Amino acid sequence: DRSDFTPPTPQLDHIPIEHTAIGWRMQQLKGYTLAYNFLQATLDAMYEWSEVTILQGFPLADEYWHMGEYIKNVQEKVKALDEAVAPHCFMLEETMNLPKRLCQHRMK
Repeated sequence: DRSDFTPPTPQLDHIPIEHTAIGWRMQQLKGYTLAYNFLQATLDAMYEWSEVTILQGFPLADEYWHMGEYIKNVQEKVKALDEAVAPHCFMLEETMNLPKRLCQHRMK
């Protein structure tokens, strides 16, 4: 509010927000969660590689380096995930407004 200036267009007292807008804090939380999971997985892999190379020496064996079969296995388990087995995942829709398909969607 300035006393020395009157805008030519009437200004709103507040910006209307749709009830479906999740807001920047929720987006920030989702970003932090994704980043944390990615960094934790990277750290776990580095610890595993470190232990293997200390015990077995260099180079790192293919079974630790090439993850294709492991990733396919995880993707199949995700696609087959049932609400009875992992109800906490399917509750994310209620608590965080995340879609249920997130629990059964494989990441590429």
